[in-house]
Amino acid sequence: MADFRKLALEFVLSDNVARKQEIAQESASVIQNDPRPDNAIARWSQSIQPWIAGRGDDAMDHGQEGEAEGDLIARSNALSFLADTLEVLDPKLLKPSKVATLIHFFGNMFDFDVKAGVLPAAKALTHLSNMEGFQATDGDKIISSICTLKDDFKLQVSETRSVIYDLINVLISRPDVSNDLQYRYGSTSGFMTDLLQLCRNERDPKCLITWFGILKTFLADYSAANELVEEVFNVFSAYFPISLRTSQHPSGITADDLKLALRGCFAAHYRLASLTIPYLVGRLDSGDSVTVNVKLDILKTIKACIDNYTHVQQGLVPYVDKIWTSLKYEVRNGEIEDTIKGTLEVIRTIAEKLTGNDLRDFALTVQRDCLDDLSNPTYATGSGKLLVAVHGAKPSASAIMVSPTLTHVKENLRHTRSSEHTRSLLALSNALLKLRAALVDPSMTADDLQAFRSTEPAFVSLHREAYALPFHQATNPGAPKDVVSIGLEAIEGMGLLVIQPSASSGSEFGLMLREEAASEICSELSTFLFAAQHDAASESTSALVDQTLFALQKASIIFPPVFPKLVSDSSTVCRSAASSSPAELQATLHYILPKLAFTGCSKVPKSGEKTEHFVLLLGTFLSQLSSSFDSEAAANVWVEYAIGVQAAMRYFRDACEASLGRTIKTELRQGNERQQNEDATREKADPRFSAERWVQYVSQRFPSLVTAQTQEALSELKTGDIETSAAEDAADQLIGDFLLISLFVTRQLYRRATAIVSPEDNVSASIALSSDFKEGSDEEEQSQDQYLQLLSDTANLSQTNPPRFPLSGLSEGRTIILSFGLLVPLQLPASIFDPSNDAGVTKGILHRILVAGLLFKDHAASPRSRAVVLAILTSLANKCVAADMTDILESLNSQIELAISPCSDTEAGPPDDNRALIARPVFAAVAGILRKYKGGYLGKVIAGIIKGPADQKIGHVLARRVGLLFRDQGCLQKEYNPKLFSPLWRQRAYVEIIKPMLAKAWGIGTNSQDNTLITANYSIAVLSATQWLDYTVYEEDADDLIRLIICVAHNIGAGPDLEAGLTVLLRICSSAPDKVKPFAKSVIRECSAVLEGKGESRTEDWMPAGFHQLDPTGRSSKQSRRLAVKLLGALPAYCERGDLLSAASAVRRSLARASGDSVREIRRAALEARAAWDPVR
Repeated sequence: MADFRKLALEFVLSDNVARKQEIAQESASVIQNDPRPDNAIARWSQSIQPWIAGRGDDAMDHGQEGEAEGDLIARSNALSFLADTLEVLDPKLLKPSKVATLIHFFGNMFDFDVKAGVLPAAKALTHLSNMEGFQATDGDKIISSICTLKDDFKLQVSETRSVIYDLINVLISRPDVSNDLQYRYGSTSGFMTDLLQLCRNERDPKCLITWFGILKTFLADYSAANELVEEVFNVFSAYFPISLRTSQHPSGITADDLKLALRGCFAAHYRLASLTIPYLVGRLDSGDSVTVNVKLDILKTIKACIDNYTHVQQGLVPYVDKIWTSLKYEVRNGEIEDTIKGTLEVIRTIAEKLTGNDLRDFALTVQRDCLDDLSNPTYATGSGKLLVAVHGAKPSASAIMVSPTLTHVKENLRHTRSSEHTRSLLALSNALLKLRAALVDPSMTADDLQAFRSTEPAFVSLHREAYALPFHQATNPGAPKDVVSIGLEAIEGMGLLVIQPSASSGSEFGLMLREEAASEICSELSTFLFAAQHDAASESTSALVDQTLFALQKASIIFPPVFPKLVSDSSTVCRSAASSSPAELQATLHYILPKLAFTGCSKVPKSGEKTEHFVLLLGTFLSQLSSSFDSEAAANVWVEYAIGVQAAMRYFRDACEASLGRTIKTELRQGNERQQNEDATREKADPRFSAERWVQYVSQRFPSLVTAQTQEALSELKTGDIETSAAEDAADQLIGDFLLISLFVTRQLYRRATAIVSPEDNVSASIALSSDFKEGSDEEEQSQDQYLQLLSDTANLSQTNPPRFPLSGLSEGRTIILSFGLLVPLQLPASIFDPSNDAGVTKGILHRILVAGLLFKDHAASPRSRAVVLAILTSLANKCVAADMTDILESLNSQIELAISPCSDTEAGPPDDNRALIARPVFAAVAGILRKYKGGYLGKVIAGIIKGPADQKIGHVLARRVGLLFRDQGCLQKEYNPKLFSPLWRQRAYVEIIKPMLAKAWGIGTNSQDNTLITANYSIAVLSATQWLDYTVYEEDADDLIRLIICVAHNIGAGPDLEAGLTVLLRICSSAPDKVKPFAKSVIRECSAVLEGKGESRTEDWMPAGFHQLDPTGRSSKQSRRLAVKLLGALPAYCERGDLLSAASAVRRSLARASGDSVREIRRAALEARAAWDPVR
């Protein structure tokens, strides 16, 4: 049998919290396992007698000051032994009599031991209140015991008071204790009077949170006399407005937490209304002494009161006029947007709570005060906001007020005194239209529906009486800005008018306007849209066009006839432009097509077929593009149609995602992962995606997309019915149809752009550009290339697995641009790269593409084609299992070896240029492989890359290409397949490639005159790579990199190499400023040289021809100046003033010169840097 005295002694002497918990648990276990727990409890409670019994009555009287501090601590620990044991004791164990005895014992501590016993007693009583044996009558005993503390309560530390507050809160929140207290004290609630006296002067935030909660519970749940309610109000209102001296208390409590807790007291019960509302309104009216934050607190508190006072007749109605009289001026005369917003929320809440005659009286009061103000330009805006707040509260409020309000708006529009006055009135009518569209609902009551029907004539006449004249005035050429601003409001209102739902059943399209009226408005808008083309560059016209587009967009998703008419009218405009001149046609298409895409595809229609507008627009674009090909239109016309197709796809993709709350890209990635895991394929889940039938599905479901060329090929496809609604739900149906429509359109564009070329041996076929692509001027061929690139991007946008495309690794010339769009997003199994693969049309295709790309064969048709070949090579190299493709690795090894061999020669061109050309595809392929490289099989290739900068002729070219290995590239789409990217690939590549180069660069390697060029090349290689890396990758080499950068700036000068160095240096300065401190003077010298123009590219004897990289646009020079300014501006924050003082004057001169730079960003950075250097004097 355990000895409780030994356990208590160990507990008292221990300083280990965990051990104390173990002792308490052991003590509780002994009690619970004892066959006679009552006896165990007696022994347990008597175990602390050595620390309690030695105190006489005099000593017990509040603890004599002469008592040793050690005795107080020991006694507190002894009582804590009991309290901690109660915490872990089975709550069912103690009988009511034992609970009552313990409550009596611990309750006495509040009177007899205020120094050592209060905290453990409060904890023990809290645990006892959770016991099953706790009786409701015990609650009053505990509260009475607590109140015996009197003035000693405020002497307790905040932690102790917090525990006591928590105990009180637990007690008065218990229904049984609440009933007992109310039965015992009645409406006088004497216990609360004592608590108010005890806690009146609390200041600790944590304690206040709980105290406010206690007061709120009392006010909400107890029936107290009015006198006591007022006394409680006086206690908590004395804290209003409440704040904290610091942003956050150590306990984590913020000022907002305190405000919310105090607000809960004000809003606890409607009985407080006679006290709270006059008090809060009075504080609001107290004048300029009330700050904005206090006003916001008052407004939020008033709103909370209105929201929570359940008895409207007692808690709100008597005070409505008082609130309105005070608050209306906060909007009418207010200038602070936050207080205006808070006031309007209060006004709206009042209207929401009122009903019947009370609501009517309030509405009439608002109208009486606000409608007359609409004629005054000074107050029209504020009055409009107040009217909108009441209108928007609920349908019944709007129905009462809207007709008189619109009547006054129309009347005042006839006699406006300024353009701002007109704009305010139109803004009010627009706000009322928005509210009406949101409020009208078939689920409304019959009375509300009838009320809304009666107000419809007032809205219908808005077009004629309010919007028509401002619209036509604003759309006249050369309209002043103030007229244009009014026109913007008119256009918005016209769009809102069209989409207004009808309150009558059986109306056409469910809209308020008749079809003729709605069509007239849309016709006016579209007529202006097309007419504005030639003045679209002006700021005013551009704003009007944008507003018109938004209006037509909203109308098109509600009113079905709008968009087909818009498309038809646009076709007429384009035909007219075509008859004028090719340039006019191109300009018209450039203006119209993206706007059609936005209007019809940026939102999903709310009724009918969800893809209706998308299909209509794409079908129209395809038909018109086909006609352009047939009429041999210029390639810049094709480009505009391709831009329109891509814009429609992007807009509709975003609209689908917004409508469904799902990201299509995420959906595709998850689908790809399911395929790779072989859990399921899309064919099994959705028959629409059958590789054999998908074309037939789209052509049958959306026949308007089928062109004549596709129609001829449809007979070759498998026949048979395909379900037109194969998806499990509407979301899958929409996403699937979008993908297949986009894919079908892309397929047709690709087929029109290409032709199959059959060689004489009839063994292999290749793809060439179709006969539409005729030879022409350089400008024409550039437009053709741009068209091909747009098709490639469109394929990239619409790609999914399956279906699969027949690809050729031997594409002729510029068709490689089209291949890029197909290859990059495809998720490919490793087997498809196998040259022995016999999977039909894919037999060895990708293997041949890799080989052809490495050889750089047959793709010199244009610079764009060459760039695309490299991108395809990078993408495929990333997807293939390079370790298993020995012939590809051998090609990489041989080509890099050939490239770094000075003795190599070729048939055409200078040998050095050809060696550099041979190396390009190697770097492209390695860039893809490195993303998932785990080491080993690229050893020879990496060794060749490391050796490349040592070449005397082309080392500088190979050095700069090292950066391609690390640069982020669009062809490596990580979002589609993250598994192709090792999380630490940059770190591995840096260690294996860059660190060996760093050892040979400036600042580290030998620097004799003989190897200056080689050292410079390695320095360039290191910087071209590290500019794309995070600081954490090269952190341990930061000192060496800083030396290297200073040497590059000093020896090579301005250009892309210096830009790369300054980028790395700024990143080091931001991440580890201490690294830069020792080099501060050198950094200042080189950065100042850049700003003063002394850092221009230098030509030295050791530099070969073409050593400096060209900067034709001056971009690198601008970036270098910007980075230099930012570096200079960062130094004063990290360096000692004495280290900077000698250079301060020169730096300020350089920064002053930079303040006049032609680039805005440099000027802004220079001003910030000058401010940083001002104290350095």
